[in-house]
Order: sequence, then C-alpha cells, then structure tokens
Amino acid sequence: MLLGDLKLGDDVIRYLGGYDGAPMRLTITEIKDGLIYCGPWTFDESTGAEVDEYLEWGPPPLMTGSFIERA
Repeated sequence: MLLGDLKLGDDVIRYLGGYDGAPMRLTITEIKDGLIYCGPWTFDESTGAEVDEYLEWGPPPLMTGSFIERA
C-alpha cells in the first residue's frame, strides 16, 4: 500500500477494526509532517495506521483500531 503520493482532496477508505467492518470513504484535508488528515481523523502516511494520542494508537510498535487504503 503506497500512500505517499496521495494529495489534498483525494479519497481514501477507512477500515475500522479490520476489513470486516463497514468501510468509510474519507477525503484528505491536509498532509503534513508524515501524517494524513481526513477531517477529525489522522493517519500515518507510511503505514495508513490511525494515529490517536488519547487512545495510544499509531503505527508499529503501537496498536491501531483503524487504517486507510487508497479508494
């Protein structure tokens, strides 16, 4: 999964809890400092893992509850 060439306005698909959950289409609102922002959600640009400091989610070695892929 290559996310590095995504740009502002591109759509991605967010999977909450894995591929079995309902996919959610999101639009990229900002890309900065290795992070992809889709409205209130933040994802790691290299892995697609959701980053949430409150939940302690992030790319490995942290755990995450959702991730994005190209739409």
